[in-house]
Amino acid sequence: MNEDLDKLEQVAIQADGNLPQVDEATGEEVQQGADFGIEARGAVDMFAAMVVGYAPKAESVWTDAAKHRTAAALAPVMEKYGFSFGALPPELTLMIVAGPLLWQSSRIVAAQMAEEKAKSEPPRKVEKSRVENAVTEQTPLTDKPVGQWEETPKPEVHPQVKLYQ
Repeated sequence: MNEDLDKLEQVAIQADGNLPQVDEATGEEVQQGADFGIEARGAVDMFAAMVVGYAPKAESVWTDAAKHRTAAALAPVMEKYGFSFGALPPELTLMIVAGPLLWQSSRIVAAQMAEEKAKSEPPRKVEKSRVENAVTEQTPLTDKPVGQWEETPKPEVHPQVKLYQ
């Protein structure tokens, strides 16, 4: 029973952060804190997924080699400032991950709805205009030859304005 209390005391001390954690199976010290190399790779993958989700044509830019180079450059910066994506609130992480997918999905759904609406509307009946009727009946609208442009109508002038002209 005394051994159980000693283990429990060691677990409590480790939880308080006073002693480094030791893996009982191997006896090696367990690394505390974030692995910034893994954090940087995850950050770059997440950013690339966001960009490609928003603009699918950008997929050719975010190759595995480009992501690896970017992560290698980002890791020291994250370590310098102690930044970890693991510390982000889960709501923000969800927004970052699912946002681009939802954006593209909404655009696809909107396009499909517009296409379905266009298919369901009956074709509009176009009434023959006076000009088309005149051309088909071969009766001119005016005494000018067919095909000649008429003068544009002059705007109506209010009777009081006519007094000053």
